[in-house]
Amino acid sequence: MSLSISTKAGDTGDSSIIGGRKVLKSDIRLIAVGDIDELNSIIGLALSKNDLPKNIVEDLNIIQKILFNVGADIAAPLEVSGINRITKDVIDSLEKKMVYLEGQLPELKNFILPGGLCFAALLHQSRAVCRRAERSLVSISNKETINKYLIVYINRLSDYLFLAARYVNLKGGTAEEIIGN
Repeated sequence: MSLSISTKAGDTGDSSIIGGRKVLKSDIRLIAVGDIDELNSIIGLALSKNDLPKNIVEDLNIIQKILFNVGADIAAPLEVSGINRITKDVIDSLEKKMVYLEGQLPELKNFILPGGLCFAALLHQSRAVCRRAERSLVSISNKETINKYLIVYINRLSDYLFLAARYVNLKGGTAEEIIGN
């Protein structure tokens, strides 16, 4: 018999998280995992575009793999062992990439509209979904203890995605649409 994606185990509206605990599919943990999955999918869509800056492609490929660990970290209560948890080293690495990007960009003095090149617009969309994931993580942390680095990483990732979108537009010769003065 071949394996099937459909186990039918969730047909009643519940699911199991790592560690075996049953939760409703409306549980904030599963909502957060879904937010991360959506974020990863949009990044994958962004990567399907042609003529992308090599450094951003390399960064996003690494980020996609890290997001799988983020999802597992969210889905596994802290008492569950054997999980690749997000660490300070992962955050430090992302911050170094942010410093590089910020150094390449003109100073931002106004708000800008999300958009520009298609790749940049997808990075802006990723940033917005990342912020939603962050809010979901905060909701979890208000109820139970989670890995202290999860919210920090997702917060930094949304900043990285903003910088990456700006960088892509700059490298592509597309001006940012400024709001205000």
